[in-house]
Amino acid sequence: MKGWPTGSVLFRLLAISLVAFVTWYALAQPRLSPLPPPLPHASASGQPRANLRIWTFDPRGPKRLGTAAATEVQPWRMIDMRLRVAALASNGRDAVELPADAMEVELSLANQLRVPDGVQVTGWVRQLLAPCPFDLSGVDPTRLATWNGRGPVVALPIDVHPVMLLWREDRLREAGIDLAAEKSWGQVFHRLHQYQAVAGGQGRNWPTTAIALPKYASDILTLLLAQQHVRLTDDAGNAHLEDGRIAPTLIAYAQLFTGEQPLAVDCGSDIADLVRRLRSGEALVAVVPDWKLKPLKELAPDLAGKLRVGPLPVWDEGDAPTATWGGSAVVVPKSQDSADIWVGLQSLYLSESAAVWQYKNAGILVSQRDHWPAVIASAGPDAFFAGQNVAALLVQLAEQAPAGDSGRELGLAQRELTGTLYELQHLKRLPAVLWLQDRLADSQQRIQRQRATVGPGAGAGAAAAAGGTK
Repeated sequence: MKGWPTGSVLFRLLAISLVAFVTWYALAQPRLSPLPPPLPHASASGQPRANLRIWTFDPRGPKRLGTAAATEVQPWRMIDMRLRVAALASNGRDAVELPADAMEVELSLANQLRVPDGVQVTGWVRQLLAPCPFDLSGVDPTRLATWNGRGPVVALPIDVHPVMLLWREDRLREAGIDLAAEKSWGQVFHRLHQYQAVAGGQGRNWPTTAIALPKYASDILTLLLAQQHVRLTDDAGNAHLEDGRIAPTLIAYAQLFTGEQPLAVDCGSDIADLVRRLRSGEALVAVVPDWKLKPLKELAPDLAGKLRVGPLPVWDEGDAPTATWGGSAVVVPKSQDSADIWVGLQSLYLSESAAVWQYKNAGILVSQRDHWPAVIASAGPDAFFAGQNVAALLVQLAEQAPAGDSGRELGLAQRELTGTLYELQHLKRLPAVLWLQDRLADSQQRIQRQRATVGPGAGAGAAAAAGGTK
């Protein structure tokens, strides 16, 4: 620096900048608070445990669970990762110390709970969890199966999350279209093409796109296949892409985004984006789960009376008029008083008052079938949807919902579908179904090679990396 005319000045400026950066970094970075110690355990007595510490990723959790528990809101990814790390670090032990008596978990963790027959559970989250000790005959059986497979119940499903079709009744009626009368996806797409002709004519300046869908996300594809009773993983958790209905569904989906006048407008899972599209008329139709209805009403009061909901159109006879999207459950780590903890959770999760609160405040249908009549009675007609009894519709759909897909290789299968969908939407012309089936067979072979290389648990990490559905 000595030979430079401005060396000393530059050196001082660099030194001052470095000190400023270090000071900012030290003061501005968030501090990680230490994890709270576990509450002291009492001996199992079959009596409800008082002062339960529950981790939830639902911001409404503290109000929903009331004062009967010390509820802490944590990011769902943190809860998920804490359990996975504890399972891997357990060295075969069935119980480890965790800082909560119970934890609400997101559906992406189910691939660690549905341990297939003949698989050693060491290193899986399931080995750390206490089975639920009371009668669950009133809980929706498809949700129990989605979370627990055929094994003992270690995850108590909180919700069902049936999916429905939502549409702008006012705009479609103005175009002379009664969408509620159409029962198949083919009929719905045909009517929306008719709407495009009306939107572009008679002096109107309406947007010609009509349905809001994510262009590449696999969540929608998974549920559109589920309503055809197509699962991407088997009971052993292994991915399968050979079903003959996958290729036609992919092509039909890709066609919505191609051509001179595409029907679909790209819309992610962000509810604010959907509201903007519905309000502007860029989207008149959307596929939504129950958990989107409450924020939709809060963000778009100006759309009151203009929207309707109904069952999903079907692809073919025998298809389900719905599927499920996401989900949450509560689990209890093993301890000497885990039975008492489960008894304490019973009134918080399985009571009628909890079911009514959940629908009233979150718009979510609980998994406890016994309380569905009370939910319908307390909800009544919904003024936002022009007097529709939305709760009754959700119950009707939940009764017909197929079991959700949560096998450990689901993330791998979804990744292959997303990649294939991306290719389809960038081809100059869509291929024949046979070509696409060959492409899916290549995807299947890739998954099998990875399984052979990494081992039977290969899909668990990929499924976790795929993230949550909610």
